[in-house]
Amino acid sequence: MLLEVVATPKSHSAKPRRLIALNQLESAAAAANVDGCSCIDVAIATEVDSTSQVSESQIDGPCFKNAALSIGVKRFPSEQNRAYWQLAQRTHTLHSTQINRRFAWGLTVCGTHVRACLFGNDDILTSEVMDVATESGRKQFVTLLVNWAMCESQRLGYDSTIRYNGETGQWEIDVWDDESRVTHTYIHERTLFDTSSQFGRRTRCFIASAKENSGEQPVQKVLIKDAWAPTEFPGSEVVRDELSNLRTIRDKLGADDLKSVRSVDELIVVVSDVMAAHTAIVRRCGILHRDLSTNNIMFCRDDDGMIRGLLIDFDNAVLQSDLHNEQRPDQIGTFPYMSIGNLEQSSVKRTALDDWESLIYILCWLGTIGINREDQTN
Repeated sequence: MLLEVVATPKSHSAKPRRLIALNQLESAAAAANVDGCSCIDVAIATEVDSTSQVSESQIDGPCFKNAALSIGVKRFPSEQNRAYWQLAQRTHTLHSTQINRRFAWGLTVCGTHVRACLFGNDDILTSEVMDVATESGRKQFVTLLVNWAMCESQRLGYDSTIRYNGETGQWEIDVWDDESRVTHTYIHERTLFDTSSQFGRRTRCFIASAKENSGEQPVQKVLIKDAWAPTEFPGSEVVRDELSNLRTIRDKLGADDLKSVRSVDELIVVVSDVMAAHTAIVRRCGILHRDLSTNNIMFCRDDDGMIRGLLIDFDNAVLQSDLHNEQRPDQIGTFPYMSIGNLEQSSVKRTALDDWESLIYILCWLGTIGINREDQTN
């Protein structure tokens, strides 16, 4: 059973936490929508600790930044599907506002029927019905709340390598260095790119600086890319370095990046192949790439000198069917090549035309600075 397998704490050594039920109707301050946090109707928060995104003095109403999990509430059991949809939308926002989220729990309450939901990166698991109108159902529900109050923060879905330092008021991010075999700690400065999808790798990018900086040396800024690893690789063998991933593509396919084309004619062939592949994926699979850029277009050169274009990096790809219910689409892609609607976060639904608009900006850029390394250097 989901509640027994996942929610039960490994040990009782964890510090008990206080679960706080948040209800928007009971907090007038929540209507202010401070600091970009959308207010929520019902959620459960925990007592402020290293997993919290805000300090206790900053919490003046229920918001996604300090919610441990969201709750979808409906009046009747027959509205279960609507409760699932409501919960999924709120959990999506929770992932987007909490930088230390790996996965998330949620509850649906439909009349006296309560279900626990676990939102992972590739699936949503739901528990059996806990009918709080019965003694056994109430026992199950209370047991679940106790487990959430007692379990380790990682089991609530928080990433232990990203934590809030209450003394400094800053986020700290631990990054493992494969070369030196040590863990470096960085101070989060801002989020450059936030996860936008409920499923997939959930890529996030942070601008950070080294915590160990003594003040005598200039502060070195780094870009940290955080994403779920492919499931077919053991965790110890996953290569997170993007440059290494590009080299792997080049080695296995004999591919090269866009800067290696020799002429405008070759660039036209590469772009034509890439957009033909893009169109086929949209029509046959209903998938939008959403991140056309100079780094995501590559090509292979055959022995006879003929070239073929490649479209890579589907980190931000999404099913078109998932875009129908977005009231305010996320800002996705590489900034210099985003469509106008994407940049302005227009309420107009994203389509393949946004990717075609990105292609126009790519060609404008290459036409300005040069199509290959030699032209760009000159």
